[in-house]
Amino acid sequence: TIFIIFTIFLFGVIFYYGTENMQKASSFYGERLTTSSDNNYTSFRIDEMNDFFSLSSWDDLVFGRGFGGSHNYGIWGDMPHGMNMAHFGFLHLILKGGIILLLLIYGLAFYCMVKLFKLEKASRPFAYVILLYLIYELSHVRFMDFSYLIFLLPSISYALSSSRVI
Repeated sequence: TIFIIFTIFLFGVIFYYGTENMQKASSFYGERLTTSSDNNYTSFRIDEMNDFFSLSSWDDLVFGRGFGGSHNYGIWGDMPHGMNMAHFGFLHLILKGGIILLLLIYGLAFYCMVKLFKLEKASRPFAYVILLYLIYELSHVRFMDFSYLIFLLPSISYALSSSRVI
């Protein structure tokens, strides 16, 4: 299992950094969280985040709008019932369960990642799965994507099943 996960990860890294187009695209990754207006093809995500934080009430930010909650910010402004997701992963968690849900899920992920790094070396690929998931969450919501969750949830379960306490 670890060999298969490592092979998939290695293939992805080679493919990503091995092509010239992917190398050019990787330089834009950091700009997704800093660029606004018309300077970037992902600027609507920044506008969505800015509108969400400036127009939401404190109740929405702390407790969220529930799992059926939606918003009309950014490019979703003309939708009558709003959109039930947000583009950035952390923003999606705040939309659904507020900062409380964000701290619960990210706190659990960081706790399990640290615990896996402190265990034997065979546990480190599971820690890398959690780390990669958290990095992917910065660009687009992955918490509702089953293909990512089938790797994330077993990694967290493995960390929690270990008897060693950090």
